[in-house]
Amino acid sequence: MSISGAGDRGGAGGFRPTGEGAALLAAVLAGPDDDLARLVFADWLEENGQAARAQFIRAQVWAAQAEPYSPVARRQAAVAERLLEENRGQWSWNVRQRVVAWEFRRGFVEHAAVNVAAF
Repeated sequence: MSISGAGDRGGAGGFRPTGEGAALLAAVLAGPDDDLARLVFADWLEENGQAARAQFIRAQVWAAQAEPYSPVARRQAAVAERLLEENRGQWSWNVRQRVVAWEFRRGFVEHAAVNVAAF
């Protein structure tokens, strides 16, 4: 069951935003260098029952914004890594069928490797 405007499960344990969430996600995709859009989307995720994903996005954004190798950057990177290890399968359900490797940056899949024979 989905809350109107919040999102649906999207199959295989994934979460696909609808309504306002879909618009916020579209803003992230339209401006991939805009950390503010990512943080606003993270707030929306938290308000819609996706606290771990919201925390992951924030941690990766804050780590990227911090001075490299600083205590803040290392702490936020550790938080993000822990959350990713706990949730990797759920957060990558939509790319696993055709993608052999992927890398999250600032809360979203930024790089992916595919096997061209799968297409």
